[in-house]
Amino acid sequence: MPLSRQESLFTFTVPSEIINKDVNTQHMANIFSVRRSDPPEEQISISDQGTDVLIQILVLAASALAETDSQKRMAVWLAEHDAARGTGSIGFCIADMPWDPAAFEADRQFWVRVTDAASQKTGWDTLNFRPNTERLMPMLGWFRKRFFRLKAEDINPDALTDWCDEMDDDDPALNGCPCGCKQFRVFQNILTAEEQAQCKPYADAVAAMTSGTGWARLADYMQTGDLRDFRLPEKPAFADPKHISVQCTACGAETVIFDNRYHGYDGAVCGTEIPADYEPQTEQVHAACTVRIQLGCTVSESEFLEITDGAPFTEALFSECFTQIDIAACDRDGVLHPVL
Repeated sequence: MPLSRQESLFTFTVPSEIINKDVNTQHMANIFSVRRSDPPEEQISISDQGTDVLIQILVLAASALAETDSQKRMAVWLAEHDAARGTGSIGFCIADMPWDPAAFEADRQFWVRVTDAASQKTGWDTLNFRPNTERLMPMLGWFRKRFFRLKAEDINPDALTDWCDEMDDDDPALNGCPCGCKQFRVFQNILTAEEQAQCKPYADAVAAMTSGTGWARLADYMQTGDLRDFRLPEKPAFADPKHISVQCTACGAETVIFDNRYHGYDGAVCGTEIPADYEPQTEQVHAACTVRIQLGCTVSESEFLEITDGAPFTEALFSECFTQIDIAACDRDGVLHPVL
């Protein structure tokens, strides 16, 4: 069951094999410039590994700062520009990014702020590797200077239209429901009164165990090995589901954006004991909002292959095995409200 990517900005994970590796090696694979006609001295060339790192930290910063539709589109473009090509990239011209001419100045300033935020290590705490700042900072400086100096006449006026024409219907850059609406109601699962009653014995036992006297009894157990006070009642399988869906405010179409039975590391790799036919009851928790989703994965490719006993590896499957997901609802005033 694929994760819906309605108006989502994703973080991508670089395998741990490049932890603290130089982001500039002798094999200079990717060429970046402002315009296609720029001479070599105005360009910068970066290795495949360096490109992986550079684009990931720029996407992290852009995801944190993007506010307008055009900024979100460009952040998605940057992420897809790398991810769609597998390891590494082929470089690009800044003028060929999907600039919206009507929003050019605001977006140019946005990308200056993105490079500043990336230089300040925004989002780096979610990475499963340690970027080599000595190599990386000059590259960020190169991009900052080019964004700062960029003029409206430099950009390719057809780039945005060309990119949008190539999009699939479910591309996250479309930012909304296929009907054109960008406002959603957010629903989250709740336990019914009957389910709460069935979960109560287990919840009460856990609360007692972790209370002040419970910790004292646990200390006694460490001394005596007597488990009588620490035998928990059976935990109902439906006690742990996390099910979040959205409903378009215009056409009413519903989309599940997270269900821990299927999504993330536990759902995709380990599996859960929650029955597949269990239909949780839901309630509306936010109305008329946009939704932002950020994913992170701390499992390296080699670890993933070991866990799955060498099962066929695909980038798509690896990206589904995220270990962190943050979902937030953004209201009409631009305030983010955490959902998960």
